Amino acid sequence: MAAAHTSSIETIKPAATSAQFSHLRLSPIDSVFHHSYFHSIFFYNNHDGTFSNTRLIQTLKHSFSKILSVYYPLAGTFSASGTTVEFPEPPGLLFEEARNNSCLNDILADHGNLVNTIRGFYPETGDGVCAVMVGVKVTEFECGGIAIAVGFSHKLMDASSVGAFMGDWARVAKGGEISELKAPVFIGECGGIVATDVPLVFDVVSGLSVPQSLVTRRFVFGGDEIDRLIRSVMAEERGGDGCGDDGSEDVWLRRPTRIEVVVCVLYKCIADASVKSGIPRPKTLSMMMNMRKRITTQLPDNSIGNFALQHFIPISETDCSSLPSLLRTLQSSMILINETLLSASECMDRFSFGLKELAKKLNSEGFDTELLSTTSWCRFPFYDVDFGWGRPRWFSPPLRLAPGNGIVLWDTSDRRGIEVWVTLKEQVMAKFECELVSFGASSP
Repeated sequence: MAAAHTSSIETIKPAATSAQFSHLRLSPIDSVFHHSYFHSIFFYNNHDGTFSNTRLIQTLKHSFSKILSVYYPLAGTFSASGTTVEFPEPPGLLFEEARNNSCLNDILADHGNLVNTIRGFYPETGDGVCAVMVGVKVTEFECGGIAIAVGFSHKLMDASSVGAFMGDWARVAKGGEISELKAPVFIGECGGIVATDVPLVFDVVSGLSVPQSLVTRRFVFGGDEIDRLIRSVMAEERGGDGCGDDGSEDVWLRRPTRIEVVVCVLYKCIADASVKSGIPRPKTLSMMMNMRKRITTQLPDNSIGNFALQHFIPISETDCSSLPSLLRTLQSSMILINETLLSASECMDRFSFGLKELAKKLNSEGFDTELLSTTSWCRFPFYDVDFGWGRPRWFSPPLRLAPGNGIVLWDTSDRRGIEVWVTLKEQVMAKFECELVSFGASSP
């Protein structure tokens, strides 16, 4: 597969500066995050073969400059303390252009090399510490299709923030006026979100040994297959007649969601594959929970910053005995979060507690045996990001968001299925793929 060749790198500054900010106070959660990058990529067809890529890229640059006038903190720099964003003279953000002599169809069809290929589309922000908060790389393909890869600093952005930013950028690129946009809400400026005694995320994981033989694979659960899995586990639990063994009307807390059933299938397969590989199964399932709508004073969808809790679910040997058993454990654990609105201070207390629990779990046995991290990018409007030439043909979230074993989930383009990036030790991955076959997931 032909490599992409960079043709230019340009610094894009906000079209207008904002007088309302001399600095931006980061939220307690953002303040403890390490300044590292995660990447998302949007692939687009050249739908009718008529638009000019030269004009298209100029439109992207112009609209990017305009949207930075609204998302002005993204063009600033982090203070030395890491608790604020400063705006002395915004350095601007990197916008890179590249050319790939392959066709988009060939790129996406080369499933065996897709992980390495995707990394080649990343902008020059890299994965380390850098002053620039956002980097963009637009790659043109021989067929006229393009890839728009965006690298964001995790110190200020999460999945919800990315969805809001990309959606607004696309609206401006299509001719929307800045005045028509709903101004983003930076969480650090929201009153009542305070915390004390919160450990630095980087300090929690520093010094721990991360497995070096990790591999990442992509798997797809189609919508019909997920529906079949849900019907199957419900029938198994209810004895096939809609009732439990004791005649009770409903032994489920509620009907399993797409995400719940896929996460449980993945965990069970990983646990079984680990044992067959002579490696202890993960004893704890970690799920990142977006808390914007789970607090008493709800945050809007266009709130910018990290606002999620890491929820830990202990998994026993008995829980692993069947999918219904795993689902009961997961749903029981989630009741308090899903059915109880927290105050902002309670949410921050739980965030602090979660980090401390994470430190304990990682220090006990390390990344590779104790914890399986899961992050869902489902239900965010990434397939609605239309810059004027149609919706994405394919979207990819970050390959991984945590050291060690991990799962990243996101919607298929029809919104019914779920795609996943799974990262495991190499010897576990081979057996995991065999375990997963019986559940109908494909490995394209």
